[in-house]
Amino acid sequence: MIDFKEILEYSRKLSEGFLKGKKNKLLKKEHFISVEDQENLLNDLNDKSYWAEREKNLAQIDTDIAWKNIQTRIHIPQTNKRNYWRYAAAAVVLFGLGLGSYYYSPWDSFFQVNKNLNHQIIVSGSDKAVLTLEDGNEIELAENTSFSSKDANLADNNLLYNPQETTSEVRYNTLTVPRGGKFQVQLADGTRVWLNADTQIKYPVSFIPGKTREVELVYGEVYFEVTDSKLNDGSPFIVNQNRQKIEVLGTEFNINAYTENNLIYTTLVEGSIAINTSRSSSILKPGQQAINKAGINDLEIISVETSYATAWKDGFFMFQDETLSKMMQQLSRWYDVKVEFLSTEKQHYTFSGSLKRTDRIEKLLNNLELTGEVEFEIKDKTIMIK
Repeated sequence: MIDFKEILEYSRKLSEGFLKGKKNKLLKKEHFISVEDQENLLNDLNDKSYWAEREKNLAQIDTDIAWKNIQTRIHIPQTNKRNYWRYAAAAVVLFGLGLGSYYYSPWDSFFQVNKNLNHQIIVSGSDKAVLTLEDGNEIELAENTSFSSKDANLADNNLLYNPQETTSEVRYNTLTVPRGGKFQVQLADGTRVWLNADTQIKYPVSFIPGKTREVELVYGEVYFEVTDSKLNDGSPFIVNQNRQKIEVLGTEFNINAYTENNLIYTTLVEGSIAINTSRSSSILKPGQQAINKAGINDLEIISVETSYATAWKDGFFMFQDETLSKMMQQLSRWYDVKVEFLSTEKQHYTFSGSLKRTDRIEKLLNNLELTGEVEFEIKDKTIMIK
């Protein structure tokens, strides 16, 4: 049985994609649809006879005539054919994924399965990580596993460190999330950290009271929810990451620092952070993103809709005018697949859309193919784009 709150949350994310990141205030309120209407909606969505009747009605629609009627009401910007298809691609991805995200059957019957996909099932990522202790011992953490030590324990796929005690020495642990994984950890000071696929962080088992709290993002993408320095004897929180150092007093922010990009994206959601590099320093305000480009002297600061940078933490992919190359880069980490472009030109095609991270990747591939601009073939967990 699907849950109305899930539908509401996904609708909010999807609408923000349509609205180019602007907030949909109406969808923040659950009561804008009555409880009775919610129950009726859910009953329909879970009633197979409802969908059978719907499919019957859809089969009676003359799509050619319907499309001609729609065309007369759509204004298409004056542009070349390739750009036209980019607009079409954005619409198809948004509408297609919005329809199929919560009810796999019979929703899946609405998607034509491309024979080139070979019906191979690509499994989405899950909670898993490797914890490396100070002595070098490695412990695999995953769903339905248990772990407990004098320093930490595993609860609901969340690694929780014990509240920090007075200590004069610093011991470090390392948490590594592989491709196809995600994980959460709560540090000894109460700071919460979300780790995306293919990510590694190093952090103290406990912090010395009054001393700077320092952690290291070795590589990958993390979201920090840092406890206020006032609750930690005034100790500032520092995140070290190769080319930059971030000083925090108490805030929420996202760092994307995958090594293959030569770019570090730091996005501030709440509070204030100072970013220091060997060349420059900047203070971010909420809604700003700092881009650290290798070989460039100054940080580039831009205003962004933060939900696009942090959607992964909430269980979504959200793309806005994103190149196919970057889209597939993100998807390949989560679904743990390889991507090969047989046509290098198509790396630069841009699309917009939203996808729940627990959905099958075939949904996205099928909808992208409907644009007529790209084709996909899957062989041995390699997605070939032509």
